[in-house]
Amino acid sequence: MTKRISYIDNTRAILIALVVLGHILNYANPRYDIIPYVLVQQFLDSFHMPAFFILSGMLTDGDKWRGRSVGSYFLHKAKTLLVPYMFFECIAILYKHFVLRSVSIAEGLRLMLTFRCNIGADWFLPAMFAACALYCLYIRFPKKLAWGIGGGLLCIALRFMPAGHVPTLIFRGALGFVFMLAGNLLNKPLTEFKTWKICVAFALTAAAAAMYLKLSINNSFFSGKLDNPVLYLVSGICGT
Repeated sequence: MTKRISYIDNTRAILIALVVLGHILNYANPRYDIIPYVLVQQFLDSFHMPAFFILSGMLTDGDKWRGRSVGSYFLHKAKTLLVPYMFFECIAILYKHFVLRSVSIAEGLRLMLTFRCNIGADWFLPAMFAACALYCLYIRFPKKLAWGIGGGLLCIALRFMPAGHVPTLIFRGALGFVFMLAGNLLNKPLTEFKTWKICVAFALTAAAAAMYLKLSINNSFFSGKLDNPVLYLVSGICGT
């Protein structure tokens, strides 16, 4: 039986609430011109998606999975990530086809199977699966440092490739892997709760958000943009 860690569960609950808040603000401020909303949106965007991948890296026990087959790891992740993805996508296909009459069954299936998604929010599930797949290879095979550096360089390289030449899923998976790796390597510092550390982390996250806003930096899992990888890594870790 898996042991629950209360502060991890609490963090996930807070992050889910922040995701909902972020979407509410997007609808309330579609032109991105209401300053108080913009400040909150920018602050949330600087860390709230990386945090999910960082937490996943913190919770993935390398020793546990190192002794099991790659197939069992992939099957476990498929059950927890891809099955829910396909379930919600199928519901969306039926709703769009029979109620909205906006998508054919064939087109809906194409969107689902190519991970372009019939529901925008579903992008996260295959992205997490792709990140976990890379993380599994990192756990099972040697030269871990090379995997970490390679994942980071891949993210940077994908940033400069023409749009549409690389599936967005690969970008999201590679970026998610880097944040999972950060969560695993920084597990101890991230769970040593001290007032000064929390204050510094908050200040750095706020400073990063200000830089995003001032310099119009766009780091985004969803859109596949990575203007400043180092800043995204810093704000993601500190925000978490």
